[in-house]
Amino acid sequence: MFTDHVTRVSIALLFAGVSTLLLLWYFGGYPLLMGITALRTESPNKDLTSTPFITIIVPTYNEETVVAQRVTNISELSYPEHSYEVLFVDSNSKDRTVPRLKEHITEGKHPEMRVLTESERRGKASAINTAIEAATGEIVLVSDANTWFDDEVLQMIGAHFNDPAVGGVAGRLKRSDGNIPTTAEFTASNQVYHDLEHIKSMGESRLDSVTQFVGEISAWRKSIATANPSSLAEDLDLSIQIRKEGYEIRYEPEAVVYEPDPDVASEQVEVNKRRLIGVLQAIVRHWRFLGTPTDYYRALIFPSRKTLQLLSPILFICLGGALTILLSVRAYQAFSWYLGLTTIGALGLASALQTIKSRVISTESSPSVSMATGVSLVKYLILMEYVILLSWAEFLLGRYSVRWDKSNSDRDMVNNEMSDREHNN
Repeated sequence: MFTDHVTRVSIALLFAGVSTLLLLWYFGGYPLLMGITALRTESPNKDLTSTPFITIIVPTYNEETVVAQRVTNISELSYPEHSYEVLFVDSNSKDRTVPRLKEHITEGKHPEMRVLTESERRGKASAINTAIEAATGEIVLVSDANTWFDDEVLQMIGAHFNDPAVGGVAGRLKRSDGNIPTTAEFTASNQVYHDLEHIKSMGESRLDSVTQFVGEISAWRKSIATANPSSLAEDLDLSIQIRKEGYEIRYEPEAVVYEPDPDVASEQVEVNKRRLIGVLQAIVRHWRFLGTPTDYYRALIFPSRKTLQLLSPILFICLGGALTILLSVRAYQAFSWYLGLTTIGALGLASALQTIKSRVISTESSPSVSMATGVSLVKYLILMEYVILLSWAEFLLGRYSVRWDKSNSDRDMVNNEMSDREHNN
């Protein structure tokens, strides 16, 4: 009986320890390492005098409320107007998206803008490929209709392509900014999440390559890769293709695009579920490449940022089961030691990460740490773990579609923001 008790305690502690270490690494250790990497390495050289010709691709579907403002935003970028073109690709919208576009596009004026149409809705990847076939530029940049570029986006993106080793460049997605009026305040939990994503991307880019593109602003050499029509995360799939070809994928934090988070919980679930199913698709499709850890991208970056993300709810379940076993066999001393060591480790990581975060994002506002912020983060974490489990279920059951929809709150918010900005100007 004593031997059985010791065995059960040992196995429970093993599962609890492994699960805890992996979770601490995913949520704290890896962001901390990337933050240290970003601070201790120099940013790559970029030629700001270089102005390569760039084709901007904007897929649309039922975007009549925002396309006029999007045309204005793209046409006023601080980049030579003869050095870029814009292709809007409409996937058989049911509203007045196409007529609205044509009303606001002036023929013969630079930058040149064209509207391409698809006879049926086949998804964002299909729209991207349709535009690539018609693109004049060797460099293509994909964005969304309900986003807003900073003026120097093209300058910052194009500067990297003077280096032949660079195959793609990811910009920085921001969810709020003092220069753009917003109709709703973003929660501290969302801000913390996006700050950590920024830090991780900074470190990854300096170490090897950023994990993946940002779907709202991603640029690459069109001869390297095309979008996979069956993928729900075409940005991730494209980035893996580019890395497979041996090219770097850089992160440019000064190429900023703005887009609001969905402000309805159900919409957040759907948006994140789609992205996560796309990650599962990409891992299955490229498992041979990703499973050969011969560089930092495959040995450290992708597993830490993507694989552990998908495994995190399973690790939480294993941890919960292990702790339940410890309590059921009355191994209170072992449970107390585990709880104490884990608490010390978590607090130490959180403190170190906060220090690194304040240095990496030293010139930007960041939410202060408070009890309310902590509660908000816990709620956000629980929601995301639930979404990951839903993603696994729908992926395994095949319940997903490549056709995409922006949330209604996204469209409404960005329309109000753009209208307010135009009015203020």
